[in-house]
Amino acid sequence: MALGDAAMYALVLGKLGPTDRGPTDRGPTEMAVTSNLNINFLSKPQPVDLMAKAKLLRMTRRQAVCEVALYSAGNEHELVAHVTGTYALPL
Repeated sequence: MALGDAAMYALVLGKLGPTDRGPTDRGPTEMAVTSNLNINFLSKPQPVDLMAKAKLLRMTRRQAVCEVALYSAGNEHELVAHVTGTYALPL
């Protein structure tokens, strides 16, 4: 579950970019929070590392909707889980 959420956060952070307000002032990117997370477990993973591929489906001023495909390393064609989620972006 954490891998899917982290992949979505990295995608949103990369899309919005860092703020230049200073190291102690948090901007919209750093303050993005998960408002919805749905995981469909599809198959048992192999005993190897898990990999994630995140995709941005839609982004507005207030939210980012993403999906993530989780699979075992070396086997991209068999999904282990499909994750969808929404991040709330504060103004």
